[in-house]
Amino acid sequence: MAYNEKPNFEKDLKLGKIGEKIMRKILLTSNKSKRVYDVSDETLFRLIDVDFVQIISDDDFGEPYFLDDVRKNLIGNGKDTSFYRLYEVKTDTVSLKSRNVVYEIISHDGAGCASNSRANYFFYVFLDKKRKPAEAWLIDTKKWRKYIRKHIERPVSMLRLHKGGIAFNEFDKFGDHVANILTNIDIMEEKKIATKIDLNEYD
Repeated sequence: MAYNEKPNFEKDLKLGKIGEKIMRKILLTSNKSKRVYDVSDETLFRLIDVDFVQIISDDDFGEPYFLDDVRKNLIGNGKDTSFYRLYEVKTDTVSLKSRNVVYEIISHDGAGCASNSRANYFFYVFLDKKRKPAEAWLIDTKKWRKYIRKHIERPVSMLRLHKGGIAFNEFDKFGDHVANILTNIDIMEEKKIATKIDLNEYD
């Protein structure tokens, strides 16, 4: 959703499918993937802001893991998460120009996606003016959070959008209570927090 537009969940859903389609192709063609699941419509995974599950290994006896094993692990707060990776997908219409991605702490008076998500990675797709995919980025969630914590502990004068790489806003123009941190994707790439994906490989 563009920052200067009122929420339009039907449009957001349609745009979101663009990013999900690309993410699906990437995971299905990855040599690391044993099995891939689109869980974007499943309640358990929506509660933790996760769109895709990638199984990357079998158990110690060579038996395959399946989606139900991931469900049991999440519900039981299991410690062994080594056999799967979780992904959240974001499709954005303004980041191509602004070079910033949003880390949502509070969104419309509820928990923001980025702060709530248990995804290992955020997959961001930047759309051009024609709503076509122009860039795609894979963001390491753990590194992203560490980077943000490091910056927000500094004085406010250090929170410069393009130099320090982050900025903060608390209310949007429509009066909804939000708390977002904007982080510059190019700086994140330099710091090895984000990796650019070659979209030509997934046409």
